[in-house]
Amino acid sequence: MRVLSGRVLGCHPEGKRILGRCRRGIRKNLVKEINADPSGRLDLEAKYGQVWDTDQVSQDFEVLGFMAPFVIVRRKADGMKGSLMFQHRPRFYFSFEAK
Repeated sequence: MRVLSGRVLGCHPEGKRILGRCRRGIRKNLVKEINADPSGRLDLEAKYGQVWDTDQVSQDFEVLGFMAPFVIVRRKADGMKGSLMFQHRPRFYFSFEAK
């Protein structure tokens, strides 16, 4: 599970339809939260560790898909699939989570 602003992101599903709405709601809230006050690179590094700009993501990962604020990737170094979060402006990717 991901943590943002001290909150654990998750839902208690009562069924597939409710879970789908819950996920959409979480994503929409995350997009708003991340982009309401976009962080600089140093702030993101302090919170999440390694941060990538667009060129660096292209060097280190193959992008398989995205649904803001998440990007599904395959790490080129070892083929590990995972996800990154991203903010729009300035565009930075962070919080790699291997699957």
